[in-house]
Amino acid sequence: HISALKKGRFWITPDPYHKDDNIQIGREVKISCQVEAIPSEELTFSWFKNGRPLRSSERMVITQTDPDVSPGTTNLDIIDLKFTDFGTYTCVASLKGGGISDISIDVNISSSTVPPNLTVPQEKSPLVTREGDTIELQCQVTGKPKPIILWSRADKEVAMPDGAMQTESYDGILRIVNVSREMTGTYRCQTSQYNGFNVKPRDALVQLIVQYPPAVEPTFLEIRQGQGRSITMSCRVLRAYPTRVLTYEWRLGGKLLRTGQFDVQDSTEYTVSSLSRDSYGVYNCNIINEAGAGRCSFLVT
Repeated sequence: HISALKKGRFWITPDPYHKDDNIQIGREVKISCQVEAIPSEELTFSWFKNGRPLRSSERMVITQTDPDVSPGTTNLDIIDLKFTDFGTYTCVASLKGGGISDISIDVNISSSTVPPNLTVPQEKSPLVTREGDTIELQCQVTGKPKPIILWSRADKEVAMPDGAMQTESYDGILRIVNVSREMTGTYRCQTSQYNGFNVKPRDALVQLIVQYPPAVEPTFLEIRQGQGRSITMSCRVLRAYPTRVLTYEWRLGGKLLRTGQFDVQDSTEYTVSSLSRDSYGVYNCNIINEAGAGRCSFLVT
């Protein structure tokens, strides 16, 4: 049969009968540890304080949570926190069958143990980037211990770039490789209870703006027309971001024919009123924004 122990996590629950989330002398504090165990019925836990075994007592109550509510979870309730209770608490998960190495989780309880706080550095939102780049969305998390941060989309019910609805981050940074335009939007970072305080989540928002070069049509068109006749070529913008500064340039071979800027129109035209021998060839129209350029090509023969 398969045996496995993985994903050791912990959380600290401050005294539920008081409004503030801090740990204080004279109050109750609860430490919970959770692991994924197969087979779950062979899971046993033991608790230690500063390396010495703990037994359940009136002031230090060790319990196991009902597996239907929270599987693989053990709790240590310190009923009336004293200064001498500060220290490192360790819960060790083992499987009775043996053969699998134990998981041991350390939790420090001290006067500097404080609930988390989240902020987004001002220069980090909105974050402007170009399609194809690698970027980092940043949430600064403080608190001791520092909890795992969960990232999700705040503006719509869509999956994160990695395909999951939520992405875990241990340092508060969400790294996205090869950014695409669909990733434009608002992202939420929030504290999870894991490896931190089991309190109401703190959250913050980061806005991501992805710029991409113009998509144009036609990308290639062949035009056959006799000498002396006229032709008009038109290059149209389908999509681009940003659109506020769109410029165009028409070229024949390497020669610049005309440049200009888009106002409200979404296309630019170039007319040759009378074709002569040297007006045949490849005409290119480049439409340019901050993120790059799109090109329409016309082969006039």
